[in-house]
Amino acid sequence: MSNTVIGKNTFLDNQIHIAHNVKIGDNCIIAGQVGFAGSSTLGNHVTIGGQAGISGHLKIGSNVQIGGGSGVIKDIADNTKVMGYPAKDLKNFIRESK
Repeated sequence: MSNTVIGKNTFLDNQIHIAHNVKIGDNCIIAGQVGFAGSSTLGNHVTIGGQAGISGHLKIGSNVQIGGGSGVIKDIADNTKVMGYPAKDLKNFIRESK
């Protein structure tokens, strides 16, 4: 197990739980009540809306946007927008919500 690391210019809102061995990249914005389980890794320029949850041992790519209230239970590739529980591609989420 290694250190939990928060990158440069990353902004954290209130009531955020960051577990052991989590690595958060540079220039990320994380809203309130977000939780990270252990050993997850976030790339650079990641934005996460409030009350989202990130399961353990996941890799979240760079330039990812995660909508509020989402539950991330699998890896997310770079340049992806997701929302929902379980988190899915934003376009699919919107289509299925109609």
